[in-house]
Amino acid sequence: MTGISGLLLHVTVEQPAEDEPGDAVCWLHELCPSCGAMPTADQPDRCWRCGHSDAEDEGGSGGH
Repeated sequence: MTGISGLLLHVTVEQPAEDEPGDAVCWLHELCPSCGAMPTADQPDRCWRCGHSDAEDEGGSGGH
């Protein structure tokens, strides 16, 4: 009788790389309240897309 009992089987299981998490914090509070754009380092106090200013939120432009 012929069989495979003498055959050595070597199986290599490739482990997936550990997931590297992205930013753990929510950036929602950083977005422009008018258009939703992400702020840039060039103009941190004024939106690059629509021109909205943080001062407008604080009542610096005349208010209500």
